[in-house]
Amino acid sequence: MIFVDLLKEEYIEEVSELTYQIRNNSLFQNKFDSSVARNKNSIIKSMTKQIPNKNHYLIYDESDLIGYFVICCEGKELKVNEIFFTKINKSILFKFFRFLMDYALSNLFDIISFEFNGYIFDEIIKEYLDEDNRLEYRRELFDENYCKFAIISFKSNDSLIKFLKDNNYVIIFSYNSKKIDKKIRDHVDMQIRKINDNTYVCSKESYSHYRAYLPNYIDLYVTEFEVTDIYPKDCLLNNFSIKNHLICNQKSVDPVILKLLKNNKIIKVNQGYSKCSTIVFNDFLITCDKSIFNKVQKHNIKAYLIDSGGIELEGYDTGFIGGTCGYSRDFGLVFYGNLEKYKFKDKLIGILEKENIKYFYIKDDDFIDRGSIFFN
Repeated sequence: MIFVDLLKEEYIEEVSELTYQIRNNSLFQNKFDSSVARNKNSIIKSMTKQIPNKNHYLIYDESDLIGYFVICCEGKELKVNEIFFTKINKSILFKFFRFLMDYALSNLFDIISFEFNGYIFDEIIKEYLDEDNRLEYRRELFDENYCKFAIISFKSNDSLIKFLKDNNYVIIFSYNSKKIDKKIRDHVDMQIRKINDNTYVCSKESYSHYRAYLPNYIDLYVTEFEVTDIYPKDCLLNNFSIKNHLICNQKSVDPVILKLLKNNKIIKVNQGYSKCSTIVFNDFLITCDKSIFNKVQKHNIKAYLIDSGGIELEGYDTGFIGGTCGYSRDFGLVFYGNLEKYKFKDKLIGILEKENIKYFYIKDDDFIDRGSIFFN
C-alpha cells in the first residue's frame, strides 16, 4: 500500500538518511556537486529549516520510506521541483500522480508541471507527461477496473466484515482520528463525505489514509478547514445531498463541499449533524430530526420521521439513525448491528417495506451508531 505523508519533524532523521543514500547513489545521471548533498549533518540541518514551508512530502510503500518530493505554487500552476525515489513501479507512480491531482483539484490549480534532477527514474515519469513536462488530468490515465468497496468503522463487528468480504467488497476502514472526540474517532461520516461515486471529500488529517486505500480513479478533495473536536468544526463533513439539494447547517459545512455542490439548492436546517440524523436514499429519506423532516418536505422531498433514541453510542445517551447503516445497491440498507434490538424496529421496517428497500443486519452486536457506511 502506497502512502504519501507530509514531512514532519519526527521524520527528519529517516528522510535525511534516505536523501544521503540517494544523493550518493550511482542511479543519478548528473551528480550533485554541492558538498551539502553528500554531508549527512548538512542534510539534516537543511531539512529542519524546510519543515515550516510545509511543501515536502514523503512516499512510503507500506512502512518503508521510498522517496520524497517537493512542491511549490506559482499562480495557477503546481510545480514539482524535486523528486527522489529509491524504486518506482506503476502502482507507486500512479499514487504519486493521484496525490498531485488531488492537491491541484483541492487548490483550484490548472496545471501540474515538473522540474527534473537528472535521476534515472525521471524518464519513467516523463512517459506520462506532455512535451512541456506537464501532467494532464484524466481518470483513464489510471487504467483501473471498477471495484466494489465499502468504507466502514474500524470498530466494525467481524461478522459484518466477513459478510462484505464474502460478497466481494473491498473493505476500507475508517481512520483512527487524533482530532475528533475519541468516543467517535472511528466514525466514517465525521472524516469523509461522498459527493458521488467518483468524488469524495475527506478531512486533512485523514487524507493520506483514504488516498492510500481508495482506487486511483476516485477524485479525493481535502477540507479547507481543519476538523477538530469542537462544534462546528467537528462536523464539517456531516451533511448530505438529495435530489440536487444540500441539507446542512451552513455554519458547520466545509467550503470545499459548497464549491463542489454549488449547483445544489441549500436547505438550511438547525442540525449540524444532518448526516448522522438521516438515512438517505435516492428519492426519499428517513430522519430522527424534526427540523430536517419539516424543511425537506417544503421542497417536495419525501421524508419519514422516526423516533429518537434506542441506539447504542459509546459515551452518549443515544446514537443517531443515520450512523447505524449505509445503502448498498446490492443489499439495500446494511446495518452495523442487530436491527431486532432496535426499540423502533417495527416502524423502521414498515417504512423500508413500503418503499421496497431490502435490508441486512448482523445478529451478534447491539443496534449501534458507528458513523454511517459508504458504498460506491
